[in-house]
Parts: sequence; structure tokens; C-alpha cells
Amino acid sequence: MINYDYDATQYKENNYQLIPAGDHRVRVEEAEEQLSKSGLEMVKLTLKVSGYSGRLFYYLVVHPSYMQWTHQKFGEFFESFGVRPGDMNILNWKGKVGAARVKHGSYEGEPKAEVAYFLPRKKQDSLAPWCEPGDYARAGDELSSCPF
Repeated sequence: MINYDYDATQYKENNYQLIPAGDHRVRVEEAEEQLSKSGLEMVKLTLKVSGYSGRLFYYLVVHPSYMQWTHQKFGEFFESFGVRPGDMNILNWKGKVGAARVKHGSYEGEPKAEVAYFLPRKKQDSLAPWCEPGDYARAGDELSSCPF
């Protein structure tokens, strides 16, 4: 048996809310080189969403048979996050802030937020500045005072 004394006063129920569809600032939390299920090289991005505790995942896949599509997807990422075009040192990507259009899909019958596409820098001006989830107070499940 493990040596651990559980303290119930330290437990708080997680109340993850579905990230609303629309345009949001997002920050690269993690970028990992991986292989897709079909064996293609890709970068798995874990994205933090401004003002929300949930995460989004996005996969930049290198499709040798569809290089124009591959260049387009990587170019959209570089433009949105201000990464030097062609910089494949994923350590440089961590912490970069861009923006994404979020859409709702479905996973195992439940609604799921997903990245539809990344917004170019010039379309990010109307978005509120970055807000950490801890920067606001909750009123029920709604944001009540994020310093936007």
C-alpha cells in the first residue's frame, strides 16, 4: 500500500466548460514531434485557450503526397503565432500566442471543441488580450471578470 494521507479539503471538483465556438487567442503549451497512425511525421500541438481551463489539440502533418496542403497548414501556423516561416525548432514555438477559430465537433457522442483553422495576425486585432484562467472570478460557470 502506498504511503499517502488523503486530505479531502484539498479536493475541488473540476468544472470544465466547453470552449465556445468562435475566435480565440491560443498559446502553444506543448509541441511534440510524433508519427501519425499512418506513419507520417507530424507535430502535435497542445494549445491553451485564453480565459479557459480546457485545452485544444492540433496536428500539423507532413503529407508527402500533398505538399502544397502541408505548406499551407504550416504557413498558417507560422503566420498566426509569429513564428519565423520554416522554423522547425519546435522548442521555439512553446509560449507563442496566436489565434484560432474554434468549432464544435463530436467525440463519443459528446460535444468537443476543435481548431477549425488559425487566424492570420491581421485578423487578431479585434480579439481581447490574453487572459489566464486564474485572472477571472467565476459566477457559476460563466466568466465574470476577466481583465480584457
